[in-house]
Amino acid sequence: MAKEQPLQRKPANLKAEQMKRGIARLEQRIAEFEEIDVNTIENEDDSPLEGLILKANSTLQDILGYDSIEYFDYKLFESISISHFIPSADITLIKSLIQKELTSAVRQLKTLKELFEERIADAEALPENPTAQSLSPINTGKVFIVHGHDHGVKETVARFIEKLGLEPIILHEQPNEGKTVIEKIERHATADFAVVLFTPDDTGYPSKKPDDAKPRARQNVVLELGYFMARLGRNRVALLQVGDDIEIPSDFSGVLYLTFDNGGGWKYQLASEMKARGMAIDMNNV
Repeated sequence: MAKEQPLQRKPANLKAEQMKRGIARLEQRIAEFEEIDVNTIENEDDSPLEGLILKANSTLQDILGYDSIEYFDYKLFESISISHFIPSADITLIKSLIQKELTSAVRQLKTLKELFEERIADAEALPENPTAQSLSPINTGKVFIVHGHDHGVKETVARFIEKLGLEPIILHEQPNEGKTVIEKIERHATADFAVVLFTPDDTGYPSKKPDDAKPRARQNVVLELGYFMARLGRNRVALLQVGDDIEIPSDFSGVLYLTFDNGGGWKYQLASEMKARGMAIDMNNV
């Protein structure tokens, strides 16, 4: 019997407008928790806590997606039955424990709301970022491809970029000219867009937990992802994931996230995103 594969969680990768709508819904759930007055509760069955937690988790699923890293981090734990664990608990203890659960739930939802507010502020400040503006190229027609050891995927993406009438930049194909790797990257990073290929070339796991090993991209690929996010701006970088279970960074909001599927659905999404950035692309060539 085949071993059931664990659910592969991915970043929610929400856009600013999605987070703004999410904040409005989070504020509704927070208000509902804060409206509860534990002093009106006469026994445990009077508590609306269990229903509110289910409602809040449903809202979190709607906003984040049930398979997202953020949902796993911020979902509320189901309310426990106090009388089941403490049969002799009096109403004062019951009220106290319910209040603690209420406080914890509100704190959890407010933390996510604050995270959204920070990411929205970052996204809206991006066009005014002087570093990104001064380094971002204008209509060079070049796309930098960051890759690992899967040369087949690299070639597929490069040929697609050429089909769109653009020039793929692959670092090892450029002359060294006596430069270090980072110097070569800096020299050839004058592109309109960067596509970062996350292929399962390495394996990583937490210290002392080898059973949690997962495939991941090479560390130079992760480094170059961060470099191009800063160099070009997050809206000019796309991460293309190869494989369902590869480890993905959890904190790269604003970066286009695509899955390399055999049907080629990633091609239309990537071309559309580059066209939206002002690149000269004929969608009939997709």
